[in-house]
Amino acid sequence: MEKIKINSPEVIAEISQRMGAYKRDVRELLEIFSNIIAENVVAGNSVSFVSLGIFYPYVSQTTGKVRLKFRPSKRILAKVADGKPVTGMVNSGQKKPTVLP
Repeated sequence: MEKIKINSPEVIAEISQRMGAYKRDVRELLEIFSNIIAENVVAGNSVSFVSLGIFYPYVSQTTGKVRLKFRPSKRILAKVADGKPVTGMVNSGQKKPTVLP
């Protein structure tokens, strides 16, 4: 199996396609998501997602700086160990999201 690196644009496009959402909305959501994680880790808090894992702070003993650590959830580890394709949310069939007034 050839290993490939998936970057932000590919992840954003995949989420957008699966959810039927605009790429700019997905990009903004991921930016907010990463900001919330960073803000909480800097404040000494852990951020936990049942289906993803836990982001938590770690203070380096050599530099004294706060570092970000991640521990994957049992759920995601099981999906990876299973080796089968993981399916996400089912697309509702919409090609583009409905724009409300």
